[in-house]
Amino acid sequence: MASVNSGQSPLIKDAWTVNELSHELPLARSGREVVEHAQVIAAGAGAARVEPEHLLLSVLSLKNGLAARALQGLGKNLDSSALSTRVGQAIAEAPGRSPVGPAARYVLYNALKEAQLLGHYRVDSLHILLGLLYKGTPTAEQLEKQGLSLYDLRQFMQAPGPGVAGLRRRPLPSLHAAISVSPIFAIPVAGFLGGGVGLFLGPASALIFPLTVLFVVGGWITSVCVHEFLHALVAYLGGDRSVAAAGYLSLNPLTYTNPLLSIVIPLVFVFISGFGLPGGAVYVNSRVLRTRWWETLMSLAGPAGNLIFAIGLIAPFWLGWGGGLTPRTVPFWAALAFLGFVEVSAAIFNLLPLPGIDGFGALNPWLPVDTRVQIARFGSGGLWLLWLLVFWGGGAGLWHAIYQVAELLRIPMGLVSAGRGQLIP
Repeated sequence: MASVNSGQSPLIKDAWTVNELSHELPLARSGREVVEHAQVIAAGAGAARVEPEHLLLSVLSLKNGLAARALQGLGKNLDSSALSTRVGQAIAEAPGRSPVGPAARYVLYNALKEAQLLGHYRVDSLHILLGLLYKGTPTAEQLEKQGLSLYDLRQFMQAPGPGVAGLRRRPLPSLHAAISVSPIFAIPVAGFLGGGVGLFLGPASALIFPLTVLFVVGGWITSVCVHEFLHALVAYLGGDRSVAAAGYLSLNPLTYTNPLLSIVIPLVFVFISGFGLPGGAVYVNSRVLRTRWWETLMSLAGPAGNLIFAIGLIAPFWLGWGGGLTPRTVPFWAALAFLGFVEVSAAIFNLLPLPGIDGFGALNPWLPVDTRVQIARFGSGGLWLLWLLVFWGGGAGLWHAIYQVAELLRIPMGLVSAGRGQLIP
């Protein structure tokens, strides 16, 4: 004979919170309000679980959302003074909120089925009312006696209207389970912060070079992760779920990088020239993005990350924190100014309209298809062209533009030169 456990079985779940249901069901604001209101009604009535009856009481007592508008449009006034008194008393006596029981959850899944049949992406209060009309649901007979039918409510949902039209727009996906932070990301962040703290404390001259290397290299790799993470984040919101499966939303530098092209060459470039080149890469399936605008936003998100990172580095200079320099404090402020300049140059380089670079990626969706096909043959040729421009003197105008932007952002160029000297003795 099996023993009965009065507690909840670890294998069979019979109660759910609204947040748990939200991970399973795309609840619209009014749909979530119905469930939360039903929880209070159930608790006030002394019920251990929210049942379909509590969902019905909630739908009928709430005066906003499509359910209330549909009932009014169909001439079905199911509210009454007795109902209002009952609901009001339950709410007044509610000690908290009861969890949602299996029968009510079944109604919500029927509501989701109705939403999907109607081409809607979120579950509204009217979908819940439809779910309450399903055969076998305790509330179905009660509603049918009041003259309500699935057919009438479905016809209302198919009619044009501002609330209905909003349900047909695909909502942004939940990021709850998609985003994670890899422990590997802590390595460059620790180097960046550790080098910065060491320089700020005024180290011995022999330690200035290694601490500057730690600060700049750690900061650069951190910014590459932020750059590529933002590409992936916008791509995910735009409809490409593959970026989550590929680990691009983890901030793990190993997922963004080719050791040679993404780390070694850009860092060598920083050491030699003091400029930041595009580094890592995420691979996005642009064909599944919602619109061309999403593809453009995805391409611009990475350079925006460099710019945000740069602003965080140079904002102290705007606040006047780098004033009154002494030989002890110069190494920190010089390294800070230099890394800020590197990030600004990386943002500008990434915005150039060259194939294989983000600037071109932002324009690419708007070009004729045959032009896009021809340019695609160049692959990452734009990156090689950029290297040629910088190393062989053809980019004097570009260098001048970068310096002008840096001065516009009030980056102390004297400190930038001092920081470059710390890194390139």
